[in-house]
Amino acid sequence: TDRSITARIERLAASLPSTDGDKLRAQFRTDRNAVQAARGDYEKARNGIRAVLRREPFDAPALEDSMSKARAARQDFDQALQSVIAKAAVEMSAAGRQALADWPRPGRQR
Repeated sequence: TDRSITARIERLAASLPSTDGDKLRAQFRTDRNAVQAARGDYEKARNGIRAVLRREPFDAPALEDSMSKARAARQDFDQALQSVIAKAAVEMSAAGRQALADWPRPGRQR
């Protein structure tokens, strides 16, 4: 399964009523650069953790600092992605918002 942000948004959009899915896709196109930049920052922070773990001698305070930065970057990434969904939801039908609330459908993985 493609785990890229674009593919994940597409899977979510495909689960919505057609016009609501189009609204989500359009909002993602508008905010794509911000979402991808936040994702890149998160990956960079995760790589920072790996780099600290590989260093000798081991530096526990540096690891804690790297982990803290990764948590903050993950939160920024989540916020950017959730912002796309929230902005699109404002424009969606009640049925579209209900489908968002029900996603993923039982028995399906994200």
